Amino acid sequence: MKRFAHLVFTTSIAVSLVSGLGSQWVFAQAWPVKPVRLVVPQPAGGPTDSVGRIFAAMLADVLGQTVIVENRTGAGGTIGAASVAKSKPDGYTLLVASPGITSIAPHLYPQLGYDTLNDFTHLALLSRVGTVLVVHPALPVKSVGDLLRMAKARPGQINMASGGNGTVSHLTGELFKSTAGVNLVHVPYKGSGPAATEVMAGQVEMMFLITNEALSFVRSNKLRALAVTGASRSPHLPTLPTVAEAGLPGFVSETWFGISGPAGMPADIASRVTSAATQGVQRTEWRERLERSGFEIATAGADEFTRHIRAEIEKWGRIVRQSGAKVE
Repeated sequence: MKRFAHLVFTTSIAVSLVSGLGSQWVFAQAWPVKPVRLVVPQPAGGPTDSVGRIFAAMLADVLGQTVIVENRTGAGGTIGAASVAKSKPDGYTLLVASPGITSIAPHLYPQLGYDTLNDFTHLALLSRVGTVLVVHPALPVKSVGDLLRMAKARPGQINMASGGNGTVSHLTGELFKSTAGVNLVHVPYKGSGPAATEVMAGQVEMMFLITNEALSFVRSNKLRALAVTGASRSPHLPTLPTVAEAGLPGFVSETWFGISGPAGMPADIASRVTSAATQGVQRTEWRERLERSGFEIATAGADEFTRHIRAEIEKWGRIVRQSGAKVE
């Protein structure tokens, strides 16, 4: 009788294990069986929101499932990022990742609430966008060289606007200052929109403005563009040199966007997200939509994307330390 009971107990365990594994396998294979939530950690209307909505529509198209955009803002995007880091790793909560929340925030927020490399599954890099060095049209400079000569002749007298302390526009400016050896006065605003308005009004001489925000102002001659900060020329402003071409070799500053999820995602679900995202941006409809919105396609799978973020953390950490940037 004991032997029979032991056999029944052992068989029950085996059936339970197989059943459990089977249900997990079916769940993973069936994903997604309900809407996926894509957290955009910035307010509606900005570049992160714009690219996030394109990503959501693209993923919905590729996966055949609804993808809902949720703008969860605050603390420079870190509140939204933290919410994803703490969510269930089942593939139904994803994040629009960018340098601000992954690579810059760790150096600005002592109590961040997440670890960029350990609390996320970084799934795919999808697009990038540089910034444009713009000045007020009345400023008597037509090139980066002209601007540097003026800055060296008038140290501490040329103001540089940004979208706020610790933003990419601010830190790109700090990188420019340290690389060129010039003294520019940083003037932070609450967002790139107000900063650009002040430059157009002539209250501030210059700023680094993300390309898709700068295009309409440059094309309408409300701002003069001197250079782009990417590693190569922008397809949207092809005659404009890079800062490196204009006299500061090695200077590169780009914003990028990708998809991440919480740590611990099942490998097969993570792989499906990566495949859907990287294949989706190569489809004509979504590639053209991104390009029309001022973004460039830049794809990388999970491993390469994670390595990229690791390098970005080191790069922006150096710039934050050099600038002494602090959050307000």
